[in-house]
Amino acid sequence: MFISFPCSNEDLFNKITNSNNFKKINENLLSLKQNNISFVLNMVVSKLNLNEVEKTVKYLKDTYNIKKVCITRVGKPVNSTDDFSKIMLSYKDMEILQSKILFCVKHFNVEIDTACPYTPCSLYSQEAFEYLAYKKACTAGKTSYSVDCLGNVKACPRESDSYGNILSDNFSYIWQNMKKWRDGSIIPKECKSCSEYSKCLGGCRMDKFAFSNSYNELDCISNLNNLPIKYEKKESLKHNYKENDLFEIIDSVQYLKDDNCIRVSNNKKYCYITNDFYKYIKQHTIFSPLMISKEFDINIYDVYKIIDILIINNIIIYKKIKKEVVAYE
Repeated sequence: MFISFPCSNEDLFNKITNSNNFKKINENLLSLKQNNISFVLNMVVSKLNLNEVEKTVKYLKDTYNIKKVCITRVGKPVNSTDDFSKIMLSYKDMEILQSKILFCVKHFNVEIDTACPYTPCSLYSQEAFEYLAYKKACTAGKTSYSVDCLGNVKACPRESDSYGNILSDNFSYIWQNMKKWRDGSIIPKECKSCSEYSKCLGGCRMDKFAFSNSYNELDCISNLNNLPIKYEKKESLKHNYKENDLFEIIDSVQYLKDDNCIRVSNNKKYCYITNDFYKYIKQHTIFSPLMISKEFDINIYDVYKIIDILIINNIIIYKKIKKEVVAYE
């Protein structure tokens, strides 16, 4: 279960939710815990509760012994008034929020996730980049969709548009109607020229929609002043591979045929590959950069970039070489 929990301050909780449900939700959470029903709590952070982040995470850790919590920056709902803009997070607020997230990870021993991507250009330190960059990409219309109580299907639950009805329309028809979420046509032009686009995928498409009524506007937290990206994830080992290094496809990877390519995904992470590359890796689950270079006549340094993308998206890992044990008499 994915449950919203704005903050541990009862008065502020009730103000944000326009209710008196603080005690009730805590009773329900306790009931879930007692009955071993798993749940993840999501704290949507705005100017209203930015200063409550650490206290809320500590409260949830102490009360429910949570191992994970989502801290999600607020997005303007499509049906909200202009007044909602007053509580949106500024660039400075985003920097503060990232510091608070890192504090919670270190001091409360919890994993911090998010329900909405943090774009690489919105991150303000190497430490924040290491923890938050590429943690989540938008999956709307690619690996997920939303169905409302009447059966209307949306690519994103925040969206007002519907692409068909699950009760009356063939799903292949609905899926085809969501094509714009997969073909790159609603990606901002600023993102298409960014070196990190293949890993970031442009952030959230609904974030600016409530302001502009356009899907291809730049995510509100994206900061072009942070380009080119100052940081990189150390584990990606960017261009630090050797041509004969061996990599293998992770067992849990899934494939889905799209219009002219294949979507390859593992849990929340995904990327797109050509049909030819799909055929190759289905026949060669273990390969080296040199093998790819020769098979497709690609420059070895371009292959290293492909390896980067596949590693970042949890598609491949280094092949573990079993060491032979020699017994001596």
